[in-house]
Amino acid sequence: IGGEEGLQGALEDYSKALELAPEAKDAWVNHLNRGSTLVALGRGDEALADLDRAVLLSKSDILAVLGRGAAYHSLGRWTAAASDYGAAIAKNPADVQPFWLRYSLESFQLGQLTEAFGIGRRITNKFDLEPECVLALCAMLATSSLQSDRDEAARRWASTPAAVRQKASEFLTSPGFASRQWPPAVVRAAESFLEDIQADA
Repeated sequence: IGGEEGLQGALEDYSKALELAPEAKDAWVNHLNRGSTLVALGRGDEALADLDRAVLLSKSDILAVLGRGAAYHSLGRWTAAASDYGAAIAKNPADVQPFWLRYSLESFQLGQLTEAFGIGRRITNKFDLEPECVLALCAMLATSSLQSDRDEAARRWASTPAAVRQKASEFLTSPGFASRQWPPAVVRAAESFLEDIQADA
C-alpha cells in the first residue's frame, strides 16, 4: 500500500505542475511522468492521453516514445507497442538496451519471426547472463521451422552457465514474472521449451 500511496502522491504532484504551467517548454516531461505513473498503477488506458501528449510536445523524444510503448505493452496492444519500441530502437540502433527485449517479444507475438530472432540475438549476446533474455531467445528459436534455429536454441541453452540456466528454468514461476508482461505466444513457447528440456534431461 505504501508504494501505491507514493505513486498517488506523485500523480497529484505532476497534475499540479501541469495546472500551473501547462504550456511550459518541459511540460511534456510532466505528461510523461504522469502517464508512466498511471501505467505503474495499472491504469494504462488513462495513461495514453498523457503519453500521446508527451510524444507530441517532445517531438517524439525517445523517453516519451518508450513511455507510450510501455503503456501499449501493459494493455496487450502488441502492434502499437512494437511500433513505438521499434521507433525508439531506430533512433539509436547501435546501442542495445534492455527494452529491446520487449520489442523482440512483441515481434514474436505478431509473427514477425525474423525481427524477433534478430533483435533477440542482439540483446541476449549483450546480456548473456540474464535469465529472462536467455529463456526468451531459446524458447523463440525452438519454435522455428528451421533446424539451424532450433539447433542454436539447444546450443545457447547448453552453453549458458548452470546457475543462469537454473534461474531461467524457474523464471515463469518466479514472483516477479507477472510484472514482466510477456505476450502469451512467448509464454507458450517458453513453457513448451522448458518441458522439452526437462524431458531430455
